[in-house]
Amino acid sequence: MRKKNKLSAKWIYIVGLIIWAITCILLIVVSINLTKLSLRNILFDGVNWLYLISFGVYPFIALMLNLWIWWDEKQYCLYPIEVDIIKFVERNSNYLVFAITAICIVAQAVATAKSVALKPSNVAFTTTSIPLSLIVYIGVSVTFLLLSLTLVWIPPEKNNAAWLVRLRHIKTLPYILSISFLLSAVVSLCQWCIGR
Repeated sequence: MRKKNKLSAKWIYIVGLIIWAITCILLIVVSINLTKLSLRNILFDGVNWLYLISFGVYPFIALMLNLWIWWDEKQYCLYPIEVDIIKFVERNSNYLVFAITAICIVAQAVATAKSVALKPSNVAFTTTSIPLSLIVYIGVSVTFLLLSLTLVWIPPEKNNAAWLVRLRHIKTLPYILSISFLLSAVVSLCQWCIGR
């Protein structure tokens, strides 16, 4: 009797939702401690809704959608096709590297421009620091991106792609979270550029 090529990835996405929730709670606690604002100020200040959408709503919807799709066992492909699918996920992760690099370059350019604009005539050099929120969001995004790009070696068992399917779903979790915190970094950068 031939084994069915079916797999359910629901537990991977349930764990992903838990990791996402813990990360959000930690960032809110850190924000409260760094800014000395109340939770009400952090959640209900107009611009902070953009943060709530970027690292709250977006990953929740993406993870719940994957959880819903993979709740029941689904048919998966043969080993060579699954290898190509993982390459696709990792190739898309490379685009995030470029996006993070671009945000860092723009942030440094804005910091330099603000330093030049704010420099008094009798001072040789002054600096404008990049906001801590931008650094934190970029750092969290890079951390999740590195988890997505980490090499994990799966033995190429004949006609058994189940481990590759699991690996693909495991790599999808930090990829989604990396995108969400990159969006938060963009919000932080835009806020800083317009002076909020």
